[in-house]
Amino acid sequence: MLVSQAARRVGGPRLAELFPLSIAARLTLSFAAVTVLAATANLIAQKSVSVVRFALQPETVAVSAPAPIALPPLPAAPPPPPVVKPLEVQKVPIVDRRQIDGLTLQIDELGRSAEARAASDTETNDAQFRAAARVLHHGAGTFGHGTLGVAPAAAAVTRRAAEYADGAAELVAATDARRAARLDYGKRSDAIASRLQSSLDAAWKIFGRVVARQSLVQLRADFDALTHSTLAFDGGEMLSADQLTRILDRERQFARTLDSNRAGLTKGEGPAWVQGMDQDLHALIDLRQRLVALNARCETARSAFSQQHVVLSEALLTTSTTLRAVPVHTPALYAADAAPASQAPAAAAPAPTAALSQSASTGTAAPAPAARSMTGDVVTETRGLDARARLVMGVVTAAVMLIIAVISVITVRSVLKPVRRMITATRALVHGEIPVQVERGGVRELDALAGTFNDMAAKLAAARQANRHHQENLESKVLERTHKLQRLAQQDPLTSLPNRRHLTSLLNETLERAAAESRRVGVYFIDVDNFKNFNDSLGHAFGDRVLMSVANRLEEITEGIGYVARLGGDEFTFIHEGAASSDEIKRVGETLVQAFHAVVGVDEHDLRVSVSVGAGIFPDHERTAEGLLRAADAALFHAKELGRNQCAIFTPELTATAAARFTTEQGLRRALEQDEFLLVYQPEINLATLEVELVEALLRWQTPDGRVVSPGEFLPIAEQSGLIADINAWVLHEAARAAAQWHSGGWPEARVAVNISSRQLLDHGFAEQLQTLLEEFQLPRRCIELELTESVLQTGPRTVAALHTLKDRGFAIALDDFGTGYSSLTSLEQLPLSRIKLDRSLLESVDTSPRAAAIVNAILGLCSGLGLAVTAEGIERPEQLAWLASSRNLYVQGYLLSKGLRFEDVLPARAALVGVVQDLLLSTPVKDQASAPPRSERLAVVRA
Repeated sequence: MLVSQAARRVGGPRLAELFPLSIAARLTLSFAAVTVLAATANLIAQKSVSVVRFALQPETVAVSAPAPIALPPLPAAPPPPPVVKPLEVQKVPIVDRRQIDGLTLQIDELGRSAEARAASDTETNDAQFRAAARVLHHGAGTFGHGTLGVAPAAAAVTRRAAEYADGAAELVAATDARRAARLDYGKRSDAIASRLQSSLDAAWKIFGRVVARQSLVQLRADFDALTHSTLAFDGGEMLSADQLTRILDRERQFARTLDSNRAGLTKGEGPAWVQGMDQDLHALIDLRQRLVALNARCETARSAFSQQHVVLSEALLTTSTTLRAVPVHTPALYAADAAPASQAPAAAAPAPTAALSQSASTGTAAPAPAARSMTGDVVTETRGLDARARLVMGVVTAAVMLIIAVISVITVRSVLKPVRRMITATRALVHGEIPVQVERGGVRELDALAGTFNDMAAKLAAARQANRHHQENLESKVLERTHKLQRLAQQDPLTSLPNRRHLTSLLNETLERAAAESRRVGVYFIDVDNFKNFNDSLGHAFGDRVLMSVANRLEEITEGIGYVARLGGDEFTFIHEGAASSDEIKRVGETLVQAFHAVVGVDEHDLRVSVSVGAGIFPDHERTAEGLLRAADAALFHAKELGRNQCAIFTPELTATAAARFTTEQGLRRALEQDEFLLVYQPEINLATLEVELVEALLRWQTPDGRVVSPGEFLPIAEQSGLIADINAWVLHEAARAAAQWHSGGWPEARVAVNISSRQLLDHGFAEQLQTLLEEFQLPRRCIELELTESVLQTGPRTVAALHTLKDRGFAIALDDFGTGYSSLTSLEQLPLSRIKLDRSLLESVDTSPRAAAIVNAILGLCSGLGLAVTAEGIERPEQLAWLASSRNLYVQGYLLSKGLRFEDVLPARAALVGVVQDLLLSTPVKDQASAPPRSERLAVVRA
């Protein structure tokens, strides 16, 4: 509404705003205007002007009254006066406008059909053009026939029309000639191109004609340049000087190339070929000259045709103006009726325009008749009114004015009273008075308006009442919601325990009381062990019910000694108020752990739930709520490191450990951003060939201070912080890049073993990521071997399915650290493994302990029967290597042979390792001859 009002005011104030008038003032003005109008009408009526239309003439002819005529005295019985009647108006021939309009249409039709015929030479366009030319010739030839005084102008139109038709014919002829020349030019050009292409196709098949082939290629290139420069011919426009110069240069270049290679072309393609090329070139030059001339002719014809159209239109306009200016002689409009044949003269003379009066018989001048005049095609007659008529008109006028005045007064009264009542009621309504009613009455429209206003006022009163009730309800709901939000802001919505925010305020109050009373306060962090398994196996809704059961048990255990809060997730906090000593706080923590040894009932399930507890003590460890919570969190982390399901009390060393862990995590993030990680490659040597067939990629972290950090120091922190995914992706990428460089360089059979985590293995997109990586580096699948630890393989059917997916895609899979976990022989049979890597702990005493030797021999035999390759890790003593030398299908790896090598050192070390292993095998004595292979076998291995 505000926008529409502003839009209405853009054009300036209205008249009603400049002169605000009431209804009475407006009716008074209307009455005054009607009065003036009636007086003017009365005056005009008394002058009595009548208008009679007789005929329409192009010129105005005035007929004046004749002079008085003296007549001889009449006989005693005078004949009746002659009867006078108006003469019929003589119709003068005028020009028919339709001739001009028709000729104009014919001119336009010829112009349109000529342009269409010039653009396209079709039978339809040609027929329309010829028909339009014939029609224009006929129309121009008959123009002006039967018209007075226009022969010279009509002849000029006819002549200009003939010239216009000739110009159209010339335009069509010029465009047809240019079209034919353009077709000939295209045919000649196609002939040259076809001849060149045929020769080129034949030349490429004959290896002995190399010179001819080069000349043909140059000719074809020159001709393509000439063809490209003549594209302007297709548009039909005039060529500029630059375009024409370019075409001439290209023609000369083509001719020069043809002349310079004429001997070779004559020998290779034949004299007829060269002669045909000369003929086509000369014809092409002639056609180009002709096209230039025809383009000029077309432009001249089109310009002349347009000029002729303008000249013809001006001639037609001049003719039209001349025809309207032809004078028309109008005869007298009135004549007396002829006398009887015996008395009438031979020719009837003009008579006065009114009947003769009686005084004419006396010979005196007749009284002046009523004045008559004719202006154009209108004849007016003026007569005066008598006094009686004027009186009647005045009385009627006065009566009408009186009636209008009475009606105006009644209307003003019937309008003003209801309007005033409406104004009063509206003001009352604006000031908030309820209810408001307007007295009915007045004219029908205002009475209806009053009824509508009363309905509106009643509805508005009801709406205000409803709004008041709604406002009251809204305020009560807002108050209720405010209390609820305050409660939610302090309570956990799932367990109804205090949340972190409320816990902080409660803990501060507790610490203040404990400081005043010199008491200790225990702050416990409680975490449900492996809670993620509940969510993954039974769903998040069931996990929420588990948390509710844990919260209920915590409240039961701690009732009377403190309060429990939920920080979020599966972490709870218990505040032990008024503890007597640190030992009591530790005893309560152990009680919390033991309380969950009993099953926890959730729905119809009896669950075994364990918790880890960390505790901080006020004022021994910290004096602030934030510090105590941080101490309890550090103690909880230590309890998890100790194996979960136990309670740990905070010590200052835990803070240092947490700080170091935080520093390591931040350093890992920086290492990813600044590329501080590096890979080293430890060779695995095949004892059957003494060659390095694969290397294991080992991750290292080189800090900015130059220290190299081993994976054991930072990988657990990377796992906890979630950075392991980015690190694993980097390792895979770098290992694939190194393998690709070796594969395409001096080591085509290179293979790289890469350790992968359980998170990578169970990622649905891991196989696709590997495939994308191999495609990026154009690397075969056999060049990458995936290593997994036994702990990764304990995750169930999902792991087995993921391994089969990788195996089906062609990747080799190795089981690392075999013998340190809960290895299952059934798993060895079911899992799609390619290699077993014996852990260093099994080989530590293989040369000194018969039991260890027996175990290793059994594993080697088992793997041999299953067709699995075996790698012995951790070879650090020559005696270990000598003991393993008899195994043919065995790979060895360890610091005795080689440490981790940088990428650039792998190839040189690979060549040198053969001699190193030979020397070690030949120079090492074997202490346990019963379990070790004989020296002859070791020598056979070396010689092999």
